[in-house]
Amino acid sequence: MTVQTTAEIETEFRKAYADVLYFEALGRVSSSPDLEQEAMKQRDLHWKAPHNITVGDAIRIVTFDYNQNGERDSLVFLAGHSLSDRDRIVLTLARESSFCFYVRILGTRIAVADETEALLKELKANITADEIDLQEDGSIRCWWD
Repeated sequence: MTVQTTAEIETEFRKAYADVLYFEALGRVSSSPDLEQEAMKQRDLHWKAPHNITVGDAIRIVTFDYNQNGERDSLVFLAGHSLSDRDRIVLTLARESSFCFYVRILGTRIAVADETEALLKELKANITADEIDLQEDGSIRCWWD
């Protein structure tokens, strides 16, 4: 992953979540109807990053818990996973009305299938997503309402 690609994803992420970032900033600045209106126009409720990023980059980009439901804690959980130590877990950030990301394990097909099933069980036991499911492409979708 190039620095440029990660920076582009961060820019797109900030636009997709402009409304959330605006309301998060209210704790630090006074309200502005013009800024709120602009944030609502910029947001994208149906966005998916075009590229995967590392878990570390995701933690740096996602600076909030969307609904205070532990979304960021889920990223920290993945960062502590043994596969992350070997840079084998990558994420695709998304917004499907609410916060969402897709987890993919890099490696050979047979090993990845077994590891993905194991990771799916671990995620279901350890994170607070409302939906955690295996996708047809082999990724794991984690979505919060």
